[in-house]
Amino acid sequence: MIKYLLYGAGISNLCCAKFLTKRKIDFEFLVKDEEKDNEVLGRFKNKIITISNLDYERLKDYVIVRSPGIPHFDNVLKYCYENKIKVISEIELALSFNNKGKYIVITGSNGKTTVVSLLYNIFKSVYPSTVLAGNIGVPLIEFVDQINDDTNVILEISSFQLEDTYSLKPLIGAILNLTPNHLNHVESIEYYYQSKLKLVEWSKIFIL
Repeated sequence: MIKYLLYGAGISNLCCAKFLTKRKIDFEFLVKDEEKDNEVLGRFKNKIITISNLDYERLKDYVIVRSPGIPHFDNVLKYCYENKIKVISEIELALSFNNKGKYIVITGSNGKTTVVSLLYNIFKSVYPSTVLAGNIGVPLIEFVDQINDDTNVILEISSFQLEDTYSLKPLIGAILNLTPNHLNHVESIEYYYQSKLKLVEWSKIFIL
């Protein structure tokens, strides 16, 4: 039985917690010591592990769901990558439960939100079941139960979300632009660009 460790208490992992709770799937939160009393975690207070109390050996018992705000060179994540402990994004978690839908995926350094908003309004006017999700503010995990083979999913995705996503197969993928960005969260600009360029090989139709 898979047990998930939600690393970080951002919006996406809180939505993952709600999703897993609904399905009675076991999980725990891993948070910084100063986050453990965060009121949004109140209902999960019996499921919280703090960094200072973390037994690294126990990490092998989990699939780690990484909050996109945590850089990949964080000590916990480095330990996981080096010891081949599975680390996934919230998007990958959603896809593991439902990989249906026609995905139009947009990334880039600037302009993503404007473009996905325009695309959503255009698609929604023709296909009412169209979904808008991802980095724009509503995690994909929120829509798992309503996506079917015919659902158009407009997905805004950041480099952080791309890093630990593996099962995304867009019908259309687009990189709007690439400029130096988020350099405090990546080891190099080359790493940042490579994260974005994953979309090239994944997409059936790719636009640059």
